[in-house]
Amino acid sequence: MDLSELKDHCQALAFEGKDYLEIERNLSELDITESDRATVLKSVDDYIVHYEISQQEQQKHLYKLMIGLLQLFIGGGAMMTSVGADGLARIFAITLVLYGAWMARGAYAEYRKPLRSDFGKERKFKSGDMRKFYDR
Repeated sequence: MDLSELKDHCQALAFEGKDYLEIERNLSELDITESDRATVLKSVDDYIVHYEISQQEQQKHLYKLMIGLLQLFIGGGAMMTSVGADGLARIFAITLVLYGAWMARGAYAEYRKPLRSDFGKERKFKSGDMRKFYDR
């Protein structure tokens, strides 16, 4: 097993939810050199952090989905009862239904995306070099 395959294997283990000690035990069972083992173990923490951040992002989208569904049901309930029967109340109920459906659809689409190994590496600023602000 070469180094890139070994790193991919460790990344897959981290994205399965394994902790550092479990990954280290798995590496000790494999027939690899000590230098490769040490090199891979240095990057295991990064894999675990990426997995945890990706999980937090998925939780954020799940919460947004629940809020959107709640708005959808509140607006639908208001439209079905006499609360949203006329005028401004009807407009408010329709707005809740539409915005709740839009929010739930977008959050569900984001929630269904698989975990990414490059999460957090995309550029936060689209123009200009902002490293000068972070390297102080």
